[in-house]
Amino acid sequence: MNTRTAASLILCLLTTIFTTSMPVFAECNNPDMKTVMMKNINWHSMFPMYFAGAVMTPSQDTTIDINDTIGGTGSTCTCGTPMSRVGIPYGMWEPARLIERVHDPYCMYAFNTDMSSSYKKPKSATKLPSGVATGTQSNFSHAHYYLFPAMSILEVGMDIACLEVAGIDVGYMTEVDPLWEKDTLSVIIQPEALLFANVFAQVACLPSTITDNLGFAWPGRWFFWCQGSAGGIYPLTGNHQHDHLTDVTTGTIGKLLFKLTRQAMIWDPAVYICFAVPTMTWLKDHYKVHISEYFQAPITSTLGRSSIINGFFQNIPRQQNYVFVIFRKRMCCAL
Repeated sequence: MNTRTAASLILCLLTTIFTTSMPVFAECNNPDMKTVMMKNINWHSMFPMYFAGAVMTPSQDTTIDINDTIGGTGSTCTCGTPMSRVGIPYGMWEPARLIERVHDPYCMYAFNTDMSSSYKKPKSATKLPSGVATGTQSNFSHAHYYLFPAMSILEVGMDIACLEVAGIDVGYMTEVDPLWEKDTLSVIIQPEALLFANVFAQVACLPSTITDNLGFAWPGRWFFWCQGSAGGIYPLTGNHQHDHLTDVTTGTIGKLLFKLTRQAMIWDPAVYICFAVPTMTWLKDHYKVHISEYFQAPITSTLGRSSIINGFFQNIPRQQNYVFVIFRKRMCCAL
């Protein structure tokens, strides 16, 4: 055995020892956080825009939405009581929210803040959920939901009556939600999980999986318990059974959006032209997502697309924190 071979064997042995005996942490440092705020937003995903019932700017995304009526069907609209005002229907895809999936609890990656020093439990969010067979590929993720009305902050692209009166804020943290960690506890507020969290309901998701991967988002609204290649929505916890980090991440995004919609913490601004309204369940085709940190994806995708399509070069070692810009359908009666 020559010297080079011996050195290679020693290096492999040391790598194995240290990687198996030491806990694996993800990098929480994001010093250039201004990029996720404005630079890394895929502004082309705001299109198509609708004005007075007609397409003003066509879509430049890979999503296909032939059932899109966010611009209204008429040339005028009326809102307000007791005195109504007449306006013009206006619709767009608004970059309004951020959701980050983090590997370690209390890592506020989008804002370059690590609050984990006060976290009493061991770090590393990846674990084997209770009730899962040994050897099964499973992951657990925490997520943070941020209010980020980019168009209102910049005061562009919208009439003053359509601007959201809100600033950048933390909307939800799963670390403080005990129902996010236990599948059995989550059934307390989502008892329908007993009906949809089974293999038969997942087989019924096949049509939704096909349309989601092709880019047709609107048929998926009828399969509200499905999330395409990311798996099922139920149970509404951070537990996932996938072998690709991108599927785990998009699955976490979808679960959190669905959970907050069911808890009336997210109102849909594309159902009624005058103001946002709460919905009993989410309309999946009213959202599309774009990964902007750590890696900026070249496309904006529908929820549930396979990692084969949008997962290239996203599973980076020690960088398991990802920030997604959430584009939501927005309908408004502009003056």
